[in-house]
Amino acid sequence: MPNASNVFSVSHATDLDGVASAALLASKYNIDEKHIFFADHSAELFGYVIEKLSNIRRRSMLFITDISVNKAEVDKWYSLLSRLKGAGCKIVWLDHHFWPKEADKIAKLCDIAIFGENKSMCATDIVARETGLESKYREIVKATHMSDFALVPKNKKEASIIRQYGLAISYYNTFSISKIQSKMRTLAKALAKGKFENTQVAKDAKAFDKISRRNIEKMLSGAVKVKEIAIGFSSDKTCYDDALEALRNKSGKDIIILVNYDKNKASMRSQHKNIMPLALALGGGGHPHAAGFSIKGINLKSKKGREQIINKIISKAKEIKVIK
Repeated sequence: MPNASNVFSVSHATDLDGVASAALLASKYNIDEKHIFFADHSAELFGYVIEKLSNIRRRSMLFITDISVNKAEVDKWYSLLSRLKGAGCKIVWLDHHFWPKEADKIAKLCDIAIFGENKSMCATDIVARETGLESKYREIVKATHMSDFALVPKNKKEASIIRQYGLAISYYNTFSISKIQSKMRTLAKALAKGKFENTQVAKDAKAFDKISRRNIEKMLSGAVKVKEIAIGFSSDKTCYDDALEALRNKSGKDIIILVNYDKNKASMRSQHKNIMPLALALGGGGHPHAAGFSIKGINLKSKKGREQIINKIISKAKEIKVIK
């Protein structure tokens, strides 16, 4: 087992799979809380974590979980990991998302790399298997799996906890970058102890739910429908799972896209069509029915900016024949 003082992890910041996979690693390797980082594909948070990882000491071990590599990020990841490998750092990347061919060179830098579209295992499933912690964290792994694959919980207690974590994590991601790290580390620390029910999470979820519901109503009133696609715009103070479901129900469309105009990124969902090609065409990635992408150089708070991104989405969708 590596020395705990030299072990680092970076995981997905915006869902339960990210925090749970980080929690299992923290438990297995007794990782220092300050060595646990959370990132997503937003430029600010991604850049912050890349900078922090650049300061890793020689001969350390880095775990990366529940994070895929988009085309736009390949060179930054490759540059960072090359430096770390040169300093004698061991790198383990455990993911379950599609990776573009351009990212193959990153996988080759890793000592262990598990990646690619996985229809049966989320990142927490993979981490639990690789660390031998399936039994110890059975309840957390099961709930995280159901959450990540949008499966219907079998009992009200499980459903309530999954929803609470979804709302709380969405809430924490509206904070400053340093506070996102602090809040998510606190969650990971609690889950590492096997504690799933959390009074603070329940309290934060309840508070954020009220804010989110108001923003979802505003989003629905300005949503745009074009052929099989519905596009909505909302602030980051929104529970995106709830918003996407509300947009689907109101629009009746198969492809649902929710644009976050605060963080210039978008989440996509579909029930029937494979939206992965569209996400890739827009510079993002994800899964066939759940994906996302970042948006650069467009002011999404302006009418002109929103028209620009709508036209870009529809143009790309037609170009790759996702829609006619």
